[in-house]
Amino acid sequence: MTNDAGLAIDGYFGAILIGVTRLFGTIVITSISKKFGRPIPSIASGIGMATSMLTLSMYLFLKSENIVIQDSGIIPAVCIMMYIFMSTIGFLTIPFAMIGEIYTISVKDILSGITTCLAYIINFITVKMYPYMILIMDQQGIFLFYAVASFIGTLKNRTDSDNTELNKEITTPLSSRFNNK
Repeated sequence: MTNDAGLAIDGYFGAILIGVTRLFGTIVITSISKKFGRPIPSIASGIGMATSMLTLSMYLFLKSENIVIQDSGIIPAVCIMMYIFMSTIGFLTIPFAMIGEIYTISVKDILSGITTCLAYIINFITVKMYPYMILIMDQQGIFLFYAVASFIGTLKNRTDSDNTELNKEITTPLSSRFNNK
């Protein structure tokens, strides 16, 4: 995928860079979720993911039109690392953090496992579909698809958080919940 994005780096170095980016994102979300709750990081995550994929898609489109961009591969690297970081501070981690709050105690043990299993199966399917999607959509099309999916997820997340009873509990930062009792 990094080669498709125009990023030429060693695979091992790329894996380390992705791991460090995810670790940093996890540390950031851990520290800001107490202060801001979950909706703000989720919305920021979706906007950041959509922006980074849209930028990458435009970059690849210009490259496919033989427009030379003198960046030494920095733009694709920044877009991919930003996508990974932004996904880690919201869309990737917050659903797992909320599992314990959504299910009742009587079903939490089994449904948490099933939900996590389904999430990983969907992730696996997404990774396996990537080569076929590249054939259908080309490089810039696939990253545009990811941008649109991120944007739609952000809109869906926003409308859901406006309309749920759970929103009252979720939007209240954790520190306030414990200080008021």
